[in-house]
Amino acid sequence: MKKMTKIVFAGLMAMTLATGCGRADTATSDEHAGHSDHGQTGPVKGQHPAGAQAEAYKALKVGESVKLTAIGDIQEVTAGAKSYPQFLIKTNTKIKQSYAAAIDNLDVLKNMPCYCGCGDHAGHKSNAECFVKDVRANGEVVWDDHGTRCDTCMNIALESAELKKEGKTVKEIRTIIDNKYKEGYAKPTPTPMPS
Repeated sequence: MKKMTKIVFAGLMAMTLATGCGRADTATSDEHAGHSDHGQTGPVKGQHPAGAQAEAYKALKVGESVKLTAIGDIQEVTAGAKSYPQFLIKTNTKIKQSYAAAIDNLDVLKNMPCYCGCGDHAGHKSNAECFVKDVRANGEVVWDDHGTRCDTCMNIALESAELKKEGKTVKEIRTIIDNKYKEGYAKPTPTPMPS
């Protein structure tokens, strides 16, 4: 039984590194903590969850959450942008800062690709979706816990927010992010270049 556990663990670690989530060549266990959910139980690389499972967040009410079993991410609805999800309660400061930066800078992050591989394994279109799935017309926020387990996601969000604070335009920020993450990281999300 111990041998089987070691084999499964080794397989999950290999799959985690192969499917992205940042720099596979220099990744630490902290950078990839929890991202083994995207490995063996997740979809085949290049595919993402579809159908009813991917749309489950649309039926959620405030305070409710759903775990997307195909990729392991949790989506939770709160009443607004300053009401954070329960999954953030026991997280560290960097994670909380990343989510605050994301919700405060969604306009920027929707234009930033994520380089963790989530375009392939989670169907994300930008770095914003690592943190926020949707902001409803009534102000309710559908949060995604993907960003809690990925250092690459967090770094892109925090760096983008800091660059905006420095007065950089969205296009300048995009160029800086692309140049920094284009080598040694996973394939970026299919995020159009801002005009």
